Amino acid sequence: MAVTSFIDFFNTAEGVEAFVNSEWMQAIFPFGIETIINSFLAGIWPFMWISWMGLTTALAYAGDGYVLWPVILAMALSRREQAVKRDLGL
Repeated sequence: MAVTSFIDFFNTAEGVEAFVNSEWMQAIFPFGIETIINSFLAGIWPFMWISWMGLTTALAYAGDGYVLWPVILAMALSRREQAVKRDLGL
C-alpha cells in the first residue's frame, strides 16, 4: 500500500525538487521530531519508574531485567551450545 502510494506520488510530482521537498515535510521531518521525543523519554524513564514504584522496587525490577535475566539466558544458551557441540562431535 505504501509502496504504490509512493510510486503514484513520484509519478505525479512536478519534478525532483518538488518530490524531495514534499518527502522532507512528510517523512523526514516527523521522523526527526519522533527521535527527539523518544530520546527525551528514554532519558526520563528511570525517574518515572522510581516515582511509580519507589526506589527499592524499581531497582529490583531493573536488576532483574538487566542482570538476572541475561545471566539465566546466558547459562541456558551455554548448555545448549555444549549439547550441540557434543551432538556434532566437535
